[in-house]
Amino acid sequence: IEEGGLYDILNFYTKEAKGTMRPVSSNILINFSQSTSIQKITADDFMIPLHKFEFVDLGDLFSLASSYAEPDSPDYSTG
Repeated sequence: IEEGGLYDILNFYTKEAKGTMRPVSSNILINFSQSTSIQKITADDFMIPLHKFEFVDLGDLFSLASSYAEPDSPDYSTG
């Protein structure tokens, strides 16, 4: 799998994300198994963003950052 590539991924499972330093605020992650198949899609007639961003109202940012159980090591960045 290469960054920026588009892939068809089949037969994976989801589970609750635990730990720190998750790249997004989602509590769900996907895991591959031995039955997972990955096939590169070569069609490029559509655009999918390379990175994901979540916008938060500036007035809500302090309360979001303050809600972390461990503010010195948050689950995801608010900076």
